[in-house]
Amino acid sequence: MEDDDLEESEEREEFCSPFYLLTGSEPCWKCKLPQTVVGLAARSEDCGEDSEPFLLHEIETMPDEFLAEIQRLHPQYQWRNSYFANTCQCGAHFGDHYLFSEPGGAFFPSTEEEAAKIKIQELPFTGTFTFVCNPGYGIGGFILEHGERVAKPS
Repeated sequence: MEDDDLEESEEREEFCSPFYLLTGSEPCWKCKLPQTVVGLAARSEDCGEDSEPFLLHEIETMPDEFLAEIQRLHPQYQWRNSYFANTCQCGAHFGDHYLFSEPGGAFFPSTEEEAAKIKIQELPFTGTFTFVCNPGYGIGGFILEHGERVAKPS
């Protein structure tokens, strides 16, 4: 969805590059098979080098180019109920709360070893972009410090 199409919302947030696609693993609650899951990290609109990165979850709207790139890399990232979510091959979806807000979730590591299992790809977008989401503050820096950096998507 284009920035001009966004409705006014308290959850409307500006984030700036660099943007990171985080990739982790989580067992499906329904079929129990391990699944690849993704999330986004970015800095807030002040964009300072030392500003803490946010994890963007419960994303209701995002720029079209972000959605296209995420779905190109991870087709199981789809609109479900009220926000974009990771889905399992069995059709179940992963609630962002469990991935981002529960200790031990794919994007809530409690140790350096857990954080090291998260893959980090810098996305090819520069500038400031508007999202309607629930930005999580506090764990993003830990993930970016200890996660595994991988090549930029091609």
